[in-house]
Amino acid sequence: MKKTLFVLTACVSFAFHAGAVDVAPRISDREIIEGLAEVKVLRADMNARFDVVNARFDTMQKEMNTRFDAQQKEINSLRTEMNTRFDGMQKRIDQIHSTMVAFFTVLMAMMTGLVGFVIWDRRTTMLPLVAKVEAVERETRSRFDEHDSTIADSRQLLKALRDLAKRDGSLAEVLRGFNLL
Repeated sequence: MKKTLFVLTACVSFAFHAGAVDVAPRISDREIIEGLAEVKVLRADMNARFDVVNARFDTMQKEMNTRFDAQQKEINSLRTEMNTRFDGMQKRIDQIHSTMVAFFTVLMAMMTGLVGFVIWDRRTTMLPLVAKVEAVERETRSRFDEHDSTIADSRQLLKALRDLAKRDGSLAEVLRGFNLL
């Protein structure tokens, strides 16, 4: 049953569709040739337009290349100018560095000279003082030696007086008065 229903439905639907298709009128050879001529004209027109578009693209590409080349030249020019400035700055920095080294060397030489001068001046100033100290020391030693000899003499004299005071009573009293006995 299903098969019959399916076949019946298929026939009905083909019938409706068959009426929907129009039968095309027959085209003559002349119409075909005219259509081909129109296609050739349209094709030639389309090729001409493509040639124009290609020419425009070529022109635009050449202009863009020219602009890019100009931009590249400008960039190269700026790069060269920048390198020149950097080289100039590097030379200035080198000059400043050399100047600073020279100033530092001069400063160190001046400081060394000043220390040398101070040492020389101290020695020069100290020489008369050292000579005076040595003279005072010699004089003090000579006086001390004189004093030592005087003390030694005094001790000998005192010893002699004490020995004499043992025999002489008046001398013993005098020495006792001075607390020498």
